[in-house]
Amino acid sequence: MRRAWNRFSRFAARLRREEAGTASIEFVVMFPLLILLMATGFEAGLYSTRQALLDYAVEKSVRVLRLNPDDPPSYSEMVDIVCDAAVMVPDCHNAIQVELTPIDTETWDIDPGPVYCRDRENDYTPEIVFDEAGGGNRLMLLRLCAVFHPVFPTLGLGARLTRVSENDYAMVATQIFVTEPTE
Repeated sequence: MRRAWNRFSRFAARLRREEAGTASIEFVVMFPLLILLMATGFEAGLYSTRQALLDYAVEKSVRVLRLNPDDPPSYSEMVDIVCDAAVMVPDCHNAIQVELTPIDTETWDIDPGPVYCRDRENDYTPEIVFDEAGGGNRLMLLRLCAVFHPVFPTLGLGARLTRVSENDYAMVATQIFVTEPTE
């Protein structure tokens, strides 16, 4: 027994003095952290780009609504306008939901409730709230909800995003505008 103990203690002492393999330990510790950091940075950049393009698409569609109060676009035309401008929205026609509601200027009630997004996993599209902005000088609220799959759903930012379904997260763009007077 004593002999085995001496062998073990000599082996342990030799391991303590040995410096080979220390770079491997640093790599094993640091590599997952670097991958997590890179994945989070990529996801954040993609999220920011999509949000900026979604805001641009809403601005472009609002311009059409605001300047043409006598001939407002229908819901499907509005989706086409948004999808033409939001080039980084994959499967755009099936990923977005557009709401257009008037705001009562007597009560100034701007809270139309929660934003309803599509649930692509259950093939559910919420009721379309789209009051065509007919007539001039009306205060309108446009909300657009787009759903996306995170690129890295289990790493960094992708794991922290608020989900609307098991695999999708939502991104919302909102704009309030006044249609131009007709006379």
